[in-house]
Amino acid sequence: MLTTPNPASLKRWYKGGTVYTVSHLSQHWPKEMRIRLRMHGFSSVRILGSGKAIRHFGGCFPIFSVYGSYLVIADKI
Repeated sequence: MLTTPNPASLKRWYKGGTVYTVSHLSQHWPKEMRIRLRMHGFSSVRILGSGKAIRHFGGCFPIFSVYGSYLVIADKI
């Protein structure tokens, strides 16, 4: 399980921000993250919204860009 900033966040786009900070030296797009994890032997990869937006939308709201970050849950084969 991991969380990472969502590079496609509407708030980040609107403010012209970036995920690159002292804490985050790379960015991970949800589709690419799912592929990478499967390539490294993980299965049942689930990506859910996380951050402050879950209070309003829940973790499975279909428009992913409302979330400032996302949660990845996967099983190791």
